[in-house]
Amino acid sequence: MEAQRDDPNAVVHRYRELLAVRKAHPDLYEGDFEVLDAPNTSVAIVRRGAALLIANLSAEPISHDLGGQTAHEIFTSADSATIGEAVTVPAETSVLFTLT
Repeated sequence: MEAQRDDPNAVVHRYRELLAVRKAHPDLYEGDFEVLDAPNTSVAIVRRGAALLIANLSAEPISHDLGGQTAHEIFTSADSATIGEAVTVPAETSVLFTLT
């Protein structure tokens, strides 16, 4: 456990960060839940209130059109997403956004 405490990239720190994000964004547990169309079975796209989660388990980056909304990344499991009129999530990465 001491080795994880001293390693800023340890899994325990990622879980703590994710718990803090959940606490700061009530839509993650109170908003309406909607599964959105994904480009393939290796990708899950879920919207809950103003929160959008894209879990890309595929070997290629994927893009998701925001339909005119603006996305703000609030958590990523690995590399950051590219945000514009669409969001592009890197391969083997999950990213959580808030939408406005």
